[in-house]
Amino acid sequence: MTKGKVVLVPFPFDDLSAAKVRPAVCLTDPVGPHRHVVLAFITSSIPSDLMETDIVLDASRPDFGDTGLRV
Repeated sequence: MTKGKVVLVPFPFDDLSAAKVRPAVCLTDPVGPHRHVVLAFITSSIPSDLMETDIVLDASRPDFGDTGLRV
C-alpha cells in the first residue's frame, strides 16, 4: 500500500457484529517497524447530513478522472 492508492479492506459495522469489504484511500505510506498505514474509507453515497470532516469529490470536475475512482 502506498500513499494515494485506493485499496479494498474489511470495514466493520458500527456494532462490530460483522464487516464488509469496502474501498479506502491510503493517506500515508507504510511507516514504522510494522509498516502501518493510515486509511480513509470512501463511498459514492453522499449523506444528506454532511459532517465538517467529510470531503466530497465532484465527479463533474475535469480532473476527477485523475482520482482513479468510479462513480
